[in-house]
Amino acid sequence: MVETWVKTELPNQRYGLLVDAVSLLDFFSCIGHVDADKTFAAFHSQQKTGFSSMYEARVVASVQNVFPMVLGRSNATGIDNSEYIPAITDPNKWDNGVTGIKHQITRGMSNVEYQLESAIDCVLNPYAEARQVAKECLYRAKRFLIDLCNFISTDYQKWKR
Repeated sequence: MVETWVKTELPNQRYGLLVDAVSLLDFFSCIGHVDADKTFAAFHSQQKTGFSSMYEARVVASVQNVFPMVLGRSNATGIDNSEYIPAITDPNKWDNGVTGIKHQITRGMSNVEYQLESAIDCVLNPYAEARQVAKECLYRAKRFLIDLCNFISTDYQKWKR
């Protein structure tokens, strides 16, 4: 049923516009300064591997990682047995009032949301059901990340004591 829906309702099977919290966090690594050489190399690789856009390539890559890039990398084996999130070994790295990871996520959320909403509206405009599903995925992923940030903040406050 899902396979049929994807084939009939998504243009060129543009599943990369259907994001979850992990893939949404992975989009944070592509905002900010854009290096032209890296961008063209990524575009060439994405085209060579058959992805129709960078959204599809990024979503596929996000499921290969234990943590999204913004939360750090796990050890070389890909198995994380640490009791801490790799990028947050100290509570101040999460929320130090100005530059912590929580603030990176909060500041970047509107840019990533705008970028994805614009792509959803542009690509899926003639496909009302797919556009609605993509926006619902985006909003629910954003809500999850807001709740996750609040949970981590509360947990780290307990840890700091």
